[in-house]
Amino acid sequence: MKKTTLSTLLIILLLLITLTSYNTKVNTNSLLGVWMLEYEINNRYINDTSNFHKNEKPVILDFQKNNILTIKRYGIKDTTIRTKWFFKSDSILTIDSVDSKIGKLKKNRLSLISYNTEDTLSYNFKRPKKVNIKQNKKQIKNILLSNIWENKNLFSDGTITNYEFFKNKSMIVRYKRHPNDSLHHLQLENWGLAEYKNYYFLYNYSNMYLGRGNWEQINQILEITSNSFSISCSENKLYGDTFSSIKKNNENFNEKILGNWKSKNSKDKFYGKYISTKQIENGNTILYNDELEFNITKEKLYCKIDSLKITYDWVIGKDGKTLILEYKDLLEMGTFIKFADILELSKNKLKIQLFNSNFYTGAKNKPYEYIINRIQEFTRTE
Repeated sequence: MKKTTLSTLLIILLLLITLTSYNTKVNTNSLLGVWMLEYEINNRYINDTSNFHKNEKPVILDFQKNNILTIKRYGIKDTTIRTKWFFKSDSILTIDSVDSKIGKLKKNRLSLISYNTEDTLSYNFKRPKKVNIKQNKKQIKNILLSNIWENKNLFSDGTITNYEFFKNKSMIVRYKRHPNDSLHHLQLENWGLAEYKNYYFLYNYSNMYLGRGNWEQINQILEITSNSFSISCSENKLYGDTFSSIKKNNENFNEKILGNWKSKNSKDKFYGKYISTKQIENGNTILYNDELEFNITKEKLYCKIDSLKITYDWVIGKDGKTLILEYKDLLEMGTFIKFADILELSKNKLKIQLFNSNFYTGAKNKPYEYIINRIQEFTRTE
């Protein structure tokens, strides 16, 4: 009797194991299609409740029936990779001969765990939504460029954040760090627009060489009109999810700013944070305390700091508050950007707050860098 019972239990156990293995078998069709990277996380910080280490990347995967995987990475240079994929087992997905454990595979969620580096990385994806965007890519880009966009959902303290997109792929984020602050903070980011299989994506990326951009992420455009647009939510909250256009000041700021300007720098005024006293002591860096000169024409802005002369292309933002100065690097690997908040502009006065007051000389001899006051008060000269 005991032997029969034991045999029966073994048979039942084997049946359960067999049934369980069939129930957990991966459905290939559930993986097919387009996925956008939501975030990646390093196992070293898996217990970090601050979510600081959830890193986003502008990446899209497209799994196809013929076991071809298309990987698109957007950024400084958009790249496309085509490789092979297959299920090595019910829990292992192999991409280009590299194995990853499937942490989750549902209708709209996918997580892959990679053990192929020194650290363990978890990659988390979500599917883009099927929406009906009536505009094409060029029309969407023109809409983004034509307005300043306001978002009220980013901060819980009621602070409003404005975004302005520029043709040189830069974007200025304008906000107050605290509602009671008298001055705005300006943040420089890079942006791009991608179209893939009738989906449209707005993405951000960093460029360490040019010192541009802090965030990397990708968001799907869900709806867009000439006055508003909405995107999928982001983990790092650079964006909220809904935007509306704001009124632009039609005053002709470009004409007002033309001419010759001078501003006096002083060591009694603020130069900025994180300045190396050692670099100043050894003569590599100079805290400039003399006149800064701007000569602004319709085409160029000529800047003179001591013997240093720099020529910029320039543009004023649509509300007359943002001044963008740009110049190409000598290797032509991109455009360096300096940007400023225009605090006052009248016939004879120009007051700006610079967000990068470091100017490199490019010389072989000292000084290698000038640092000027963060706030410059110019008066017009003949």
